[in-house]
Order: sequence, then C-alpha cells, then structure tokens
Amino acid sequence: MTAFAPVSSPLATLSAVTRRRPAHSPARKPAARSLPASRSVSVNTVLVGLVEALRDAHDLAESEQDIAQLVLFGRDVEAMAWRLGASEASVRWRVHQLFEKLGVSSRKGLMHVAMRAAAQRETSLELAATTPAARRSAPTTPTRRPSSRQRRALKPVVGRC
Repeated sequence: MTAFAPVSSPLATLSAVTRRRPAHSPARKPAARSLPASRSVSVNTVLVGLVEALRDAHDLAESEQDIAQLVLFGRDVEAMAWRLGASEASVRWRVHQLFEKLGVSSRKGLMHVAMRAAAQRETSLELAATTPAARRSAPTTPTRRPSSRQRRALKPVVGRC
C-alpha cells in the first residue's frame, strides 16, 4: 500500500490520489502519430485484401473465405458461430478444415500464409502492370545470390507454424 501525505478533507484525499502517478509511469505520454488521410486504411480493408489473396492462391470457397476473415480478425469460436448462425462445433470443424487445406496448424500460421499470398499477389500485379516494352528498356541489375536472411524469408511458412 502506498503512503500518501496527510490531507485535511476527503475531497483533498481524492484529488491527491488521482493526481499521484506511480514512479514507473512517465509524466506524459508521447503524442500518437497518425497517418495522413490519404494513407490511412481500415483494418477491415486490409483483411479483405488478405482474404482475396488467400482465395486467389488457394481456391477458397466463399464459406472458407468467411471463416478465414473471421479468424484473421481475431474472433473466437463463439463469436464466429454467432455471426455465421452455426453451432460452435460446426465452426470448429470448418476452421480445422481451412487449416488443413492451407497446411497450417494455428491462427498465426494462417496470418503468415495470408501475408505471403498477399505479397506474391502484389508482386504479380506490379509485374502485370508494366508493359513488356517498359520491362525490356528498364536497366537490369546483375543477379546475385540471396543472402541467408533473404533465403530464410523465402522459405515456406508452413514449416515454421
């Protein structure tokens, strides 16, 4: 229990307690940085992009996409069951089937696979956007062997989950 300086009234005690900060907390928190309005993106928009990338990479059915989005958003089985109008056992089974289809064993693994699929999709879209003439005229850099760190990043995610 913390010892406070003696005060004369209960109101003064309340104000003294509310003003007092623990020794480990900073006096002021730094102001949070915010993105400009042109660069701000909602979490739901990001999740929809991840689910679309999973759909394209792994041919997910619409019900599997719904489950993937809810799992990526961090919903528990009870919340997913309520949202989908299904029993909890049914939702657990559908999550298990999705994990098996994608070759993962956890929610974290699903996030890794989704991020990798989104990165591959973005790269392929960027390549498709450039014209063949622009690709031919672009200066080429000499190809080097990737570093060990880059090779580790390129390994399949499935083994690490």
